[in-house]
Amino acid sequence: MKNILIIIYTGILMLFPMEGQAQEIKGLYVNSSDEILGDSDQESLLLDYIIQGNFNSITFYSFHRLDFSQSEVRENLRNFIRLGKSKYGLTRIGAASESLNGFINNIHLFNLDTLTLPDDRIDHYNLEFEFWSNSATAGYYCTKYLEPNGYSCNPNGAFSYVSQLLKDLRSQISNFPEIEIEVYVGWIDEDHAASLIPLADRILYAVYRNMEADGSIELYDFGQQRKRLTSLGQNGEISIIPIFSSYDGSTDPSLNTWLRKGHSPCEAWEQYASSFNRDIMLKNRKQLNLDGYQWFKYSSMPNLPMVLRAPDPIMGPTTVKVRETVRYLIPQVKDALRFEWQIYPNGAKHYHSAHETEMLIQFPRAGSATLMVRALGCGAISPFARIQIQVEENFPVAEPISLKQSSGFNIIVKHKALHINISREMKGPFHIQAINSLGRKILTKTITFPGDYCLPLYPISDSIHFVQVSISHQEGSFCKKFSILDL
Repeated sequence: MKNILIIIYTGILMLFPMEGQAQEIKGLYVNSSDEILGDSDQESLLLDYIIQGNFNSITFYSFHRLDFSQSEVRENLRNFIRLGKSKYGLTRIGAASESLNGFINNIHLFNLDTLTLPDDRIDHYNLEFEFWSNSATAGYYCTKYLEPNGYSCNPNGAFSYVSQLLKDLRSQISNFPEIEIEVYVGWIDEDHAASLIPLADRILYAVYRNMEADGSIELYDFGQQRKRLTSLGQNGEISIIPIFSSYDGSTDPSLNTWLRKGHSPCEAWEQYASSFNRDIMLKNRKQLNLDGYQWFKYSSMPNLPMVLRAPDPIMGPTTVKVRETVRYLIPQVKDALRFEWQIYPNGAKHYHSAHETEMLIQFPRAGSATLMVRALGCGAISPFARIQIQVEENFPVAEPISLKQSSGFNIIVKHKALHINISREMKGPFHIQAINSLGRKILTKTITFPGDYCLPLYPISDSIHFVQVSISHQEGSFCKKFSILDL
């Protein structure tokens, strides 16, 4: 079977909000970035999950395993960012680190590269240093960061270290005011919260909860959330983002089981945001900007739930001609945000707004094809709708003969009609056929006697370049091409 290349044409689609319009952050931590970047298969899997899960922001881990002094590493990241922003709905791409060197001597080298355009840059630096943890500050952090720099190996010493780190980071990136500094916190006391807020643009805080015994979730946990949020909102306005966990590989609670039961990542956010907005006892609410949500982490996220209705049926012809532009229609699907169109055997994949329910497709070569479409919602998908298509070769286009061989016929075109004069010396019957440049018959007529005839043509598409008219009879045949401009 011949391979089939299918080309999709479409207008400008408003998949995502316009530049400058406020947009809710739908974030995902992406681990193992050193294994993903530069591997086209792994990049495709990640990008497909991002758009199917309705994420618009990612934060990379594992950049410390990459050497950003290598031009190839920087180019791999640039290519990924450009593809993610142009076709997969990403508006924010950041990186996490626990040290100043991790940001300045590695990640920031990428932003400083003259080949890195403003839209290619890492736009948020996410500090992860668990200064509130007694065990971490007395162990790993103490040995690697605190003692060598003269800080006490306890939460107070660790917070002083983090405060200076954030000041130094802000100074180092002062030429890039658009880069946001984010800080991850688990639990935080009032004094640390008051000092931290002026140093960061956004606080990401852990909301690690298990599913309840009855299968429901209660992520807000009013007493604990209110206490922490009140501390964060005490010293000026701050943007905040809750982190939900799908990771079941540690002792921390997670929603992994809840997700595997068929729930959407967006459901967790809807439940949390609703509880936050209902908490009338929360002080300093006006100081807290709930910007969106973040999930931890990519490698542990289960498959998305298949809860949307398939866009079935796909309406359009099942037999088409090579290079013919064909329209396919699908019904609208409740709660769909976009549609994913897949075409086999060539494997082309396209994403379009759920408002765009028609596609124009060309099939340049003959053979069999399958057109598949599914709906994507907020972290939910539908089964595929399918239609089988047979692509046929065009009708053969005959070569015109010279006018000397056609003295018995006179053809002119006027008002999208053929005006034919057949001289009386010619013997019928006369079989008249007109085909367009795609090989599709647009006129078939048999005339018994010579004479004058006016034969209207079917409407001519703008994609047609010429019409060929042939007249055959018992003594031979006559063929002539007419430009679409003549019609």
